[in-house]
Amino acid sequence: MAQAVRLLGADPVISRADMDELFAFEVEFANVTHTSDFDGSTGGGGSGGSNDTITVDSAMVTVSLTELQSMAPELDWTFLLQSVLEQGGLSLEELNLNVTVENDGGSYMRRLFELINKTTPRTVANYLSWRFVMSYMPYLDVHFRRLYGDFRRRVPGAQDERTFLARWKECLRLLSDGFGLALASLFVRSDFPAEETDIEVGHLIKEIKQTYADETLPRQAFLDERTRDICREKVQAMGQKVGFPLDSEQLDEEYNGLEVNEDHFLMNVLQLQRYEVTKELGKLTKPVDKDRDWVTNPLIVNAFYDFRGNYAMYPLGILRSPMLRLNRPQYLNYGTLGVVIGHEITHGFAGFGKKYDRHGNMSTWWSDEAVEQLRHRAECFVEQYSRFPLHEPGTYVNGNERLRFYSRQNSISFLQTLGIRARHRTSVTWFEPNQRTSVLHAIRTDLV
Repeated sequence: MAQAVRLLGADPVISRADMDELFAFEVEFANVTHTSDFDGSTGGGGSGGSNDTITVDSAMVTVSLTELQSMAPELDWTFLLQSVLEQGGLSLEELNLNVTVENDGGSYMRRLFELINKTTPRTVANYLSWRFVMSYMPYLDVHFRRLYGDFRRRVPGAQDERTFLARWKECLRLLSDGFGLALASLFVRSDFPAEETDIEVGHLIKEIKQTYADETLPRQAFLDERTRDICREKVQAMGQKVGFPLDSEQLDEEYNGLEVNEDHFLMNVLQLQRYEVTKELGKLTKPVDKDRDWVTNPLIVNAFYDFRGNYAMYPLGILRSPMLRLNRPQYLNYGTLGVVIGHEITHGFAGFGKKYDRHGNMSTWWSDEAVEQLRHRAECFVEQYSRFPLHEPGTYVNGNERLRFYSRQNSISFLQTLGIRARHRTSVTWFEPNQRTSVLHAIRTDLV
């Protein structure tokens, strides 16, 4: 911080006192945030003890603007939200606006404003200014970038591999983050078999979903009949988005109004972020376009499940070798992309997905008995992980700690095995009538 402030031209004598106060404030602010009740200890959804669960409906609550003002009267929330909405050309009068806040009875807000009220306005302003400067240090000159990189290396848990990329790789990442749709469009137009890929991925998804619904779920004895039937309905209703979302006209519209100046790098970053915020605000008064409104860059090598829409997304970036190849034996695609598909399907029943029905509406559709049986079966993963040895002789992984987060998300680890089994069973079903396809030496299909 001191070196960055010096680079900005501040008086070192005055800035030292300001920095000491700023740092003390940040420590207290971190303590306020850390002691908030996101640790699952709040009521509302947990049953007490080790089975307390962080869920959408217990950790957060939706309140009106009037209720929010009553919870935290120190801030003029109407003025704040109106100022934000104006960036998108909107007003509070146009929206029936509710706000989602932490479900802690206002405890976090009280602690936060107690801290702010005992802190000088100068220190709060300095803190906000410093956080802004620090956020954009990677986009400044080489001196600031070196400072930022050194900070990320030294602070435990703060490392980010992207910080240490060569400059040209960093520029490519920024281009991909800001203009991913445009880059994906160029790639698709070059030499990418978009139609064949869409057909192949659609076939894999269809087969694995069918196996999941018709074979995997019926074999789960811990599910009562009603819960199992609803699970099957949710799988069958699950949609998918594959590859790339926009045609040429839509692509032009996506960047309409964005101005870029080749001489001002930092201003381009700020302009792009402002443009994205304005675009998102503009969607508040429009119907959701489920076909176009992707939540991720299509170049990213990953896949996602949207529990509010009950659909899985398989971006362009993951539909390439080694995850998918069109001209290789099908069982290899089942063993790569098929695993990903089974994983994403499982998100419909694990964590937040278990709190939403097939239409994407919040609903408690798992029976209490099924939830308890699921928790009990997940204990086998605690035992399994606890047998993994560490480097030091006689020490082992703490299975309870390893699954601490996952158990709060309703036994994701156990449910993910269902996705793996569904993928495997689908590949075996395909393999049996296709024995003549060239196979790997000594391949076996009876191991799971």
